[in-house]
Amino acid sequence: ILRDVPGLEEHMFPDKICLISPAALVSAVKRTHYDEDARHWRLWPITPNTSFAEQSATFFNAFGDAIHSAWTAARIDTTRYPLRKWKQTPFDALDIEGACPPNLALWSVGKPGWPDVVAYGAAVDMSADPEAAHPLQSIIDAAGAVMGQQPDRGYVLALAVTRKCDLKERLQLVVVDRTGLVSGTPFLVHDPESIEHLVRIVAGMMFAKRTRLGHDPTVYRRSNRSFVRIRGVDFTAAARADAEIGIESPVVEGFDAEKTTEAEFEILEWTSDVRDNRLIQSGTACWRVRGPDGREYAMREAWDPSHEVYGYNREREIVAVLGHIAGVPDIVAGGAVEVNGVPWTTNAVRACIDGNYKHCMPYLMMDTRTRHRVLMYPFGEDILRYTSPLELIYVFSDVTRELERVAAKKVIQRDMSLGNIVIRRPHKGRARGMLIDMDKACILNDRGQDDSGDLTGTLRYLALAAIDREPRIPADDLESLAYVFIHICILFNGPRGALRTDKDIKDTAVGCWYDMTEKHAQHKASLRTSDEAIDRLLNDFT
Repeated sequence: ILRDVPGLEEHMFPDKICLISPAALVSAVKRTHYDEDARHWRLWPITPNTSFAEQSATFFNAFGDAIHSAWTAARIDTTRYPLRKWKQTPFDALDIEGACPPNLALWSVGKPGWPDVVAYGAAVDMSADPEAAHPLQSIIDAAGAVMGQQPDRGYVLALAVTRKCDLKERLQLVVVDRTGLVSGTPFLVHDPESIEHLVRIVAGMMFAKRTRLGHDPTVYRRSNRSFVRIRGVDFTAAARADAEIGIESPVVEGFDAEKTTEAEFEILEWTSDVRDNRLIQSGTACWRVRGPDGREYAMREAWDPSHEVYGYNREREIVAVLGHIAGVPDIVAGGAVEVNGVPWTTNAVRACIDGNYKHCMPYLMMDTRTRHRVLMYPFGEDILRYTSPLELIYVFSDVTRELERVAAKKVIQRDMSLGNIVIRRPHKGRARGMLIDMDKACILNDRGQDDSGDLTGTLRYLALAAIDREPRIPADDLESLAYVFIHICILFNGPRGALRTDKDIKDTAVGCWYDMTEKHAQHKASLRTSDEAIDRLLNDFT
């Protein structure tokens, strides 16, 4: 957390946000709506029995209207600017942990869903309850959940509004990203010396382009569809993957793979599962995209720390060792997402910090995260979309062979899980299982072992050797694959992800797999030697 950063408002919302000069916009709004004698905005609602959050939302909306009117008076065409409104909003749907969730959200009119929220905030009247949690805490508690709803965002903006015992309203701009929180210096809402800060914040949040509010600047829209351009795509690798299963390459008029150095891909759907509300993480997200060659690819993006052992750099290292493995999607393009020729990093939000900042040393010690984009072929859908038990068997049979091919290259995958097995559905022939994600893989030593001691993988699928911190071998990947299969057969009631309803997973034989306990290890050990343990396991199959 970097608090009270000077100049954050000017950094996030530069002069061009005001359309006219900041001084001219300040003068226009102040002249019409500010009471010099009372030193108070006439726009602030004075209504009894209205919550502080509702008062704050009403004020910001009225202030936005005042800015819009000032632009109109200056003969600026405002028809192309978005229509957004602040509302007092419950955050129950986001399942946020914390005693005091946020209570403000900025919405584009006609788009009230959480995947479309523009910004959020917390308004706390501390004059009524001096012990109330500070709004910054509420903003932090919700940050991961809000960003998890919008995987294309590099950061999200928020407002902390307080009324303290002196009955004066204060405002603080907050920016949250995958590295943490940055807040500006709080200022008095009705202080005439702070009007420019207020103008920049309201004008920026309510009227700026999506990219100014943290959305990926490399993604653009056309005819209500989203696109991204990717350089250096290896289209020959995609053709090879098709040929391996007897599929002819599609013929697309006007497309020439050899002459294409930068290609446009249409983003069809976001395929990631939204469950992890942590803020400080890579925020890995995946999309199904269609290329100019007519094929469907998987595009994965993540905010990788510069000192992270696993992630983009590890995966590229492993892929270089593996080369092409039949059944394992090829990385056909990849690299840092660039904005104006510069890698998109979390430093962009913090670029206004200099050596005079009082918390400069913690800032200099922070790890920088870089947005990496990887394009893979072919696209595979979630394993839980299997359509029949036979198809599920085919999928696991395919992945077993793929693990054998990986092991032949002296590599162990070390992260077998539900999320790392996908189904390819070619337009002819049967569905096929594919192994993905090599970002936690490891090159084996001369003895054919991984002796790093790294505890990588999903807890419930860990092989016994991993739990006991023993050297791992390729057979441990197969053991983990078996646990994934068992888990599916117990947790789900059939194809297409239908969860069982008659029993909680914790009440089954594999309930102990969710905790790192001695019971967990003992149960997996018993499955190797005890027919009784296996029978109890099979009794829980649906």
